[in-house]
Amino acid sequence: MAPVITMTTTRVVIVPPTGPVQVQDWTGDTLPHLQQAVGGLVDVVTIHDIDVWLNDTGLYTEEVNQPITTWIVDQIGHFWQTFHGTAVLAASNEHGVTVSLPDDCTRDLVRTFSQCPAPLCDAEPGLPCQPECLWNGPQVRTTRRAD
Repeated sequence: MAPVITMTTTRVVIVPPTGPVQVQDWTGDTLPHLQQAVGGLVDVVTIHDIDVWLNDTGLYTEEVNQPITTWIVDQIGHFWQTFHGTAVLAASNEHGVTVSLPDDCTRDLVRTFSQCPAPLCDAEPGLPCQPECLWNGPQVRTTRRAD
């Protein structure tokens, strides 16, 4: 009997500097998808177990992603830099492999970035500007492999 090969699907949230938030399902190795989505080599910042993938040189070549920058500052307090270009939000497993965010977290993030004005910290009271899937305690890591 031939071995069964299964392709994993990874659901991600894509937040461009301007324009609508997207949810995409990627099949197979995530690194090529990440590089295509951000337009080059990738780097990651992890906020409360949500990996925020960005273009590694986007600071110099891309416009500021105000929704992502403000959300990161809102989550962990003062941060020393802005974040640029399209951001891809995903999770990772205990081995550092990129995996889908839980469905409730995906919904919360889409709602957050779709409804909250930039900057998020100045949003109207009552808007869901902090995804319910987040928990307390900053956990910022800046090195991770995609797959």
